[in-house]
Amino acid sequence: MTFLITLQQDREGGYLAQCPAVPGIEGRGATLDEAEYHIFEALNERLGDIVSAGWHPQVIIREIELPFGIEQGALLSGEADLMA
Repeated sequence: MTFLITLQQDREGGYLAQCPAVPGIEGRGATLDEAEYHIFEALNERLGDIVSAGWHPQVIIREIELPFGIEQGALLSGEADLMA
């Protein structure tokens, strides 16, 4: 199975890796490589448990487009009007 992950710099320093297709799974590390390693381990463990139980999840990945002109942080604070 192949999964897309996101890697971003963490506010406390280091990096946070997440997998949008598997909510709640994340990896943290001082470097990008460490964060990627930790999310690999977390995904491997979680999905191994799921597959062992006989369930084979379907993963759907879609792209969405956000409107231009949104100020940084506006989406998180709810200030952006996404219906415009």
